[in-house]
Amino acid sequence: AENPGQFVRVFKKGLSDSSYYVVRRALSALSNVNQKLALKASKALKQTRNDRLLLDVARLHASQGQKAANSFLQDALLKRPNWRGRFNFFETYLGYLKRMGVSFFESELAELSDLEQWIADKDDRSSVVEALKSYRQDYQQELEELKAATDEKNEPIEQRERVIGRLNQMIETFQRP
Repeated sequence: AENPGQFVRVFKKGLSDSSYYVVRRALSALSNVNQKLALKASKALKQTRNDRLLLDVARLHASQGQKAANSFLQDALLKRPNWRGRFNFFETYLGYLKRMGVSFFESELAELSDLEQWIADKDDRSSVVEALKSYRQDYQQELEELKAATDEKNEPIEQRERVIGRLNQMIETFQRP
């Protein structure tokens, strides 16, 4: 049996290839073999102009669930003009926020209020609405479980109610024609 680790050198070399396809495959392969090394190597790829490669880099960083990744993820989502894949990235970012916990989710959700203006395609907007509804459902379920466990209002309950309210506002915004 071959040891995937022996290919690390080849994968790292692939990261500097002139073909974005090769770079994406190399990053994916390196990530499967050694995530830490892939994360480190991907830092040089954060400025790429290729949408698909940027999404791959973002997914890699989002999967780590570290606060340090937030500014990169947010900048990639909100400050990159003409990014056709923005709605795909939006789902990645929501998943990252959810992994970071409800307080972090709530604090960063406000930053996404400008997002609506950049997603014009009807199908993309519909995808965003579905993603928002999915997270609203998750928080609604957590809220019901918390309410069932206590008779009084408390911060975790109020926090989830605020998050659900904000998600409802975003859903309404994206559903406007």
